[in-house]
Amino acid sequence: MASKTQFSETESRFLRFVPTEPTPVNYEPGAKIWTVQGRRTGESLGEINWYKPWKRYVFCPGAMTEFDANCLRDIADRCERETAKFKHS
Repeated sequence: MASKTQFSETESRFLRFVPTEPTPVNYEPGAKIWTVQGRRTGESLGEINWYKPWKRYVFCPGAMTEFDANCLRDIADRCERETAKFKHS
């Protein structure tokens, strides 16, 4: 079984996680939002935000974006890690 990806606070091997200011539409007190960008291009690929009905962070991909298993794993690991931090804060 593969081990979880190790993150810096803002990057994985191919992705960058950029803190983003919440808007009144998606604001949840204490929750954070990240724009997911390609490290090489800086292009926005989607957003990680708190989804209150599921009580967890989710990834909302941008239109016409494609991801391989490694990038999806990095994003899923980030969502799980941040969900655990938020629930224990």
